[in-house]
Amino acid sequence: MKKAIKTLLVILCLFICVTLCGCSPFWGDADSLLKAPKLTGELQPVQEALEKAVGGKYSLKFPASGETKAAITLVDLDGDSQNEAVAFYSTSEDNTVTMHVAVLGVNDGVWQRTAEGKIVAGGVERVHFTDMDSDGVKEIIVGWNVYGAVEKTVSVYEYTGNALMGLIEEPYTAFLLCDLDNGFSSDLLTVYLDLSASSATAKYFDVTPRGVSQLAARPIDGNVTAYYDPVLVKMQNGGYCVYLDCVKGAGLVTEVLYVKENRLVAPFHDDVAKETILTYRPALVPCIDYDGDGNLEIPIMTEQPTEGDVAASAAYLTVWHSVQGHELLPKAYTLMNYSDGYTITLTRELAEKVATVRNLENRERIVYDYDYEKDRFLGELFRIRVVSKTAYDSGIYNDTYTVLSSNETQVWLAKVSADAKKYGIDENKVREMFNIISN
Repeated sequence: MKKAIKTLLVILCLFICVTLCGCSPFWGDADSLLKAPKLTGELQPVQEALEKAVGGKYSLKFPASGETKAAITLVDLDGDSQNEAVAFYSTSEDNTVTMHVAVLGVNDGVWQRTAEGKIVAGGVERVHFTDMDSDGVKEIIVGWNVYGAVEKTVSVYEYTGNALMGLIEEPYTAFLLCDLDNGFSSDLLTVYLDLSASSATAKYFDVTPRGVSQLAARPIDGNVTAYYDPVLVKMQNGGYCVYLDCVKGAGLVTEVLYVKENRLVAPFHDDVAKETILTYRPALVPCIDYDGDGNLEIPIMTEQPTEGDVAASAAYLTVWHSVQGHELLPKAYTLMNYSDGYTITLTRELAEKVATVRNLENRERIVYDYDYEKDRFLGELFRIRVVSKTAYDSGIYNDTYTVLSSNETQVWLAKVSADAKKYGIDENKVREMFNIISN
């Protein structure tokens, strides 16, 4: 009897836990058990009008990213200085979930649904409201999660006052609203990665008052597994391109895309090898605005020489590049130490004459004079070492190292050799070259 009571108590506890955490093994569709949350304020009459128009069970859907993360957004779509309401919700029938985007407007002081679009999908990834064709009417751009985060579709709708006209419906892994053809409007760039086929395609859709056309499409590196968000970047010639950092193996590769003569160009993609090699780096180091000019630079990492006599492992020289057409233009030469949080900036001349090794045990980067013609290490020039604040306070480093920077827990030190003088390097010069990596 006691055993039966204990078993019953365990079952009751499990039931309570499952109920409280919102999980249920007994019902497959949790949305059907929940009513849409009631909105307040100026959105309350909008929701009431939506409920009346739907006439059945529905669930409000909240975009995960984009311009708005609200299920219902007030926005002036048609430029008449009066807001419409754009609502996202789902309905379910026969185990099929349908996503809806509805536009509601005010007629004689009463909110009414005036237009609707729908798609079989599971959620809303992102939403934008943009006048893509410069006609004074904002288009509604929706990224739908069709099947989880794996299969996605971007739809572009134009609101005509009494209908939503679908302009574009395209599968994507990443997309960006941008102007690459100097059309003075926001067009659409999509990138679709087919993991099963190890292929990827970029497409550019030109949106004008005359209509929509697929201006260009081209293959890009399909040997990748994921994308960072694409970013619009200004090139040295004044035009614009898109940087797309792609996860490839243990590192990243950057695809560059721009439009020239109505063609979508990927200047660093090798169409014969069917991959992008030039911008690959063997670490997850994304493009950043390294020099603070407002544009991103592409990092390319080169492994430094190693030798058995040097008791350390190889480091990397990272060169940050901008893009000019088919060329990568070097802008900064650096020794990046992400684990210890600092960088050393070199001149181009110095970068071509030194080799850097790392001693992970001592948290050191050691810069050597290096003969690249004879492939051999010469004298040590300087080294950077990171020690705990406690170790530094003990005084053991006072005589041989110079302090570059410090915080509450650690101290960055430098030791400069006499050989460094031939390159004009002393303690003050190392301080100029040294920078803490800001978070």
